[in-house]
Amino acid sequence: MSQVADADRPTSWLGQKPALLRVAEVGVLLGVSRRQVYKWITFGVIPREVVLRAGRAVYIKRVALEQWLAGCNGAEPPGPNPRSGQI
Repeated sequence: MSQVADADRPTSWLGQKPALLRVAEVGVLLGVSRRQVYKWITFGVIPREVVLRAGRAVYIKRVALEQWLAGCNGAEPPGPNPRSGQI
């Protein structure tokens, strides 16, 4: 499965960026693996308000993700440090 960078993803027919992102796309944006994004979702590091579940599919709301990241003020996302080996 290839990971698509945000800039390479086609815009909608209205010429706008998509409102929902796939987990792999969020991983590319944040510089972590898709598996790490799923872990962050599972353990609540990424807030529920940002995540949209549709059956087995998981999407991330673009605007909510951008607002959440802006609240981090350039720091690493809150929660367990993926480099510590804890998660």
